[in-house]
Amino acid sequence: MKELTQVKRLLISGSKFSGLKFFAVAILLCPILIGCDGSASNRSQAEAGELNQTQSATIVTPDETPNTEDTPRTASSEESVIEAVLGTQEEGWLPRAVADLGLTQGMTPDEVAEIIPGADEIGDYGVSSVSISDVPGLTGYKFNYLELQPGVRTLNSITLVFDPAIKADYSFEELIVEFSKKYGEYSPGSVTDISVIWSSPDFQLAQLANIGTDLDGNEFEIELPR
Repeated sequence: MKELTQVKRLLISGSKFSGLKFFAVAILLCPILIGCDGSASNRSQAEAGELNQTQSATIVTPDETPNTEDTPRTASSEESVIEAVLGTQEEGWLPRAVADLGLTQGMTPDEVAEIIPGADEIGDYGVSSVSISDVPGLTGYKFNYLELQPGVRTLNSITLVFDPAIKADYSFEELIVEFSKKYGEYSPGSVTDISVIWSSPDFQLAQLANIGTDLDGNEFEIELPR
């Protein structure tokens, strides 16, 4: 502070000098000013160093660092039982539970039985029923054969027999909504209290039937590709 007071006095007195003399005085005063400013700068740097040391002392230790591996992830939405059986619209006309079986119209009962054992045991009305347990939501398949020539039956469609528990989870109207996600719009004229029919672009039919609480469960019959 003493040096700054002397500087001020010299500056005031220096204002009486001519330009060159004042410039010389200013040159002489520069070391004093620089020294003062340097002292302040040094003090600022020292204080900044102390602050940095204090901040580094408060850094979170590794034990306090959040472990992202233990952070719960948002579970993706799971398919419903019906969606898992049917698949998506992009997967094509056949339900996912049928698409990989390799069934087509015109196959003989023996050919079908090579894929699904027991499918050749035809009962009344040209239907063969086979129980299954490896497809969640389904209890069986029904193979529907047509007798286009006397004594000769060929496969026409397959029926998915849903688990009776489906009835407890879905009303028939709710089932129609779920099936429409796969098969799209249906003709209003095809809807009754117990069934609704969809048609593919090449006129293959599929029918969802509510066959009553006294039977196994809802059934979905679909024509196979030709």
